[in-house]
Amino acid sequence: MYQERLIPTGYKFENGMQKAVSGRFSVLIAAALLLLFFGVNLVALNRFPPFIDETVHIRTGELVLQNFSPLEGINLGRQFTILWFALFQPAASDAIWVARAATLIAALVGLAAVMGIARLAAGTWGMIFAALLYSFNSFHYFYGRLALADPVSGAAVLAALYFAYRLSRRAAWQDAALCGICLFLAVGAKINSIPYYGIPVAAALSLTPAVRRLSLPGRIRWLAAALGCALGLFGAFVIGARLRGLDFLSNSFSLALSARGPFDTAAFFSPERIAGNVMLTLDSLGVLWGLPALALLVTAVILLIVRRRFFLPLCLIAPALALWINLPQEMRFFVVPAAIALLCGAVVLGHAARRSRLVAAVALTVLAAWALTLWLPFALTAAETPADIPLPQVDARQYTRSDASGFGFDAIGDTLRGRDVQLVIGALANCQGMRYHLRDLPISCPTIRPDGQDSPALADLFAANRRAGVYVVLEDSPYVPERAPGQVAAMIDVPPGKPALTLYDLAP
Repeated sequence: MYQERLIPTGYKFENGMQKAVSGRFSVLIAAALLLLFFGVNLVALNRFPPFIDETVHIRTGELVLQNFSPLEGINLGRQFTILWFALFQPAASDAIWVARAATLIAALVGLAAVMGIARLAAGTWGMIFAALLYSFNSFHYFYGRLALADPVSGAAVLAALYFAYRLSRRAAWQDAALCGICLFLAVGAKINSIPYYGIPVAAALSLTPAVRRLSLPGRIRWLAAALGCALGLFGAFVIGARLRGLDFLSNSFSLALSARGPFDTAAFFSPERIAGNVMLTLDSLGVLWGLPALALLVTAVILLIVRRRFFLPLCLIAPALALWINLPQEMRFFVVPAAIALLCGAVVLGHAARRSRLVAAVALTVLAAWALTLWLPFALTAAETPADIPLPQVDARQYTRSDASGFGFDAIGDTLRGRDVQLVIGALANCQGMRYHLRDLPISCPTIRPDGQDSPALADLFAANRRAGVYVVLEDSPYVPERAPGQVAAMIDVPPGKPALTLYDLAP
């Protein structure tokens, strides 16, 4: 009786009935945390203007449905992401909101996997900390709410991580097969997930069921089942596409290895360049998480290594190194490593909280303070003045001040509504984003290639449409003509540094 009083309710019970009650209680908590994540992220979901990569996915999905071709755009290396968005037919309604909501639905799978791993590793407290860290951090709040391939692919990677981690409890071929299938889905959603094919290898090396040691032949069989499913499905997919004259691999690999130029071995493996990429990532995470939180999460990873719990650190560090070697560096590439780092922190906190209610209370207080001081101002800014979101400098340039951003579209819509608009020609890089964002206006998006060869054809298009009710949105860009005929109807207000947008009235 004395021992029972020392054991916290809902954590550990001696008889089967009490364990069943505890399990149902954990399920209810998990469901509530998933709903909390989904509800929080739905707020002002389409307030941030459409980014060009989002519109590429939506537009390609639109072509998939129009042409009845599930392999449309396969050269982008993101086919399953495109098909996922196409299932929701975002172009038929509010395209940006629908596609981003589809991204959040996929993210629920990733969060459920993170919570499941944390519960297996550190009990209910670990699960709670994992959900709170994942839900209230600015990194995933920003990148996970955009219709990008990275959060969709990342959800499948995290699901694979969960099925691999179950090897710590049992050696089941079903888990190995599901791990492999999830890895195949992840790579099909975005090809840069290939480094995560090392997850089953890390599991076979570092995990073993607690009830008994797993023999070497048993590990090999489990690993063969996982990699056999992952590589077999991926090989069949790539070969099937090749037989139809389509290429899933080359475009993405050429970008990652050489930026589509000649391959330079010395530059690619340059220690200085790779170290610079590492520092860029850490600096950006320091901006989004805060330096104290980043330091604590790094400490948590080190603690797991010291305690010889190698699985999560291996799955974090090895793929991150592969990403850092790539020539292009985008913070959205690190959706999964960031999630695993948070998971490491949740596991360490969960173990500490299981030993002391005081530790649990202090950890919850610190998490609340972190969310209120960093995440909440970030979320409020995203909802009210998205141009001022405190992103790392490199991402702020890309998402708010480059020609890939959608800032200025609302001002264009406000200027044109109320006029007799027959046609709007978009001579700008992110024209499809403008078309989806201003879906009540008749917007046409002519071909614009980045070498400027379409500029004469655009000038001819402007001249052929000199009539009342026709407008041109012209971007200050070397890809398009310097000006359009007719009168300037408005100079569009855009964030400082973003290429200027000018609205022309083509009426004679």
